[in-house]
Amino acid sequence: MWLYKDKGGDGVRLNNGNDGSGDWVFNKNGHFYSPQALHAAGATYQEDGNIHGSVWGGHLSGWLNNTFVRDIRLGHMQEVQVWRGPGYRDEPPHVITGAYNWNSDEYVDLIQRRPLQKNINGNWMNVWCM
Repeated sequence: MWLYKDKGGDGVRLNNGNDGSGDWVFNKNGHFYSPQALHAAGATYQEDGNIHGSVWGGHLSGWLNNTFVRDIRLGHMQEVQVWRGPGYRDEPPHVITGAYNWNSDEYVDLIQRRPLQKNINGNWMNVWCM
């Protein structure tokens, strides 16, 4: 094991000698560099930037993917007659996306709606009211 500082180098280095695995560097800019995963208490900081710990129930990337919305979209359009027709009630997960007056009088003839959908962890699901 070697502990050394190169004159004019980037900081103090700790090397495990002939075992390989690279240098740990205490950089003069205040950063610390580890050649592989870094373990601190119960957390592991992976080489790819992921963090593994009990607070996340595993990897941070998994917790983020399972917890937050990654995308939203509108689903398949439905259309119904309004003038002398049933119209639509306020029914989740739909949002009104269009109103159409094909004969140019003062009344709306058709309305269009689509379900609002969210993507969490690669799964598309309808958004519901609370």
